Amino acid sequence: MIETASKKVTSFFIEKGIIEESKRAMCEYSLYTRMLSCITSLFMYTIAIPTLGIVKSILLIKSVLDLRKRTGGFHADSEFKCFCISNIMILLLSWYLFPLASRLHNIKLVFSYIIYIVFIAIIAPINHYNNILTIEEITANKRKINKILSVLSILFVLGVMFEAMKDYAVIINLVVFTVMLSILLAKILHQEAH
Repeated sequence: MIETASKKVTSFFIEKGIIEESKRAMCEYSLYTRMLSCITSLFMYTIAIPTLGIVKSILLIKSVLDLRKRTGGFHADSEFKCFCISNIMILLLSWYLFPLASRLHNIKLVFSYIIYIVFIAIIAPINHYNNILTIEEITANKRKINKILSVLSILFVLGVMFEAMKDYAVIINLVVFTVMLSILLAKILHQEAH
């Protein structure tokens, strides 16, 4: 369905002279990945918003996606599996793990958070065999990872300090847990280029 739509839109662009015929494959692929990404995000937000609300859902999903984009980690072997795993992950995070983690004492939240970010800082980014990074890209990704972790850490500390913001600390803890788990899975399943 998505593939058909991307082909039709590409054909329309070619007919109207917006793109050249020689760029058909690139346009089809770009549209396909963007459409799939939009649909996956729509499903993720639909799953998360009923339990977390809009702001916490945005914090959870946007942070996981932004951090995962730079850290690498586990990759499913098909778009459909990726779609399913991503949505199951958000379902588990928002409906099961968030209520569980919300009951943790702040000391346990802080301790687990430190373990997760240290793991990410040491191991990431994963150089996946489908997307081999150059030394410059690895260095750039490490800088971006550190910036994202710095912002998340400031929000985490505020969430731990002020009880009214504890839910945000829990969300951020789940974000770094998810990213750490993805990196660990990639390592265990040997999805890293050597």
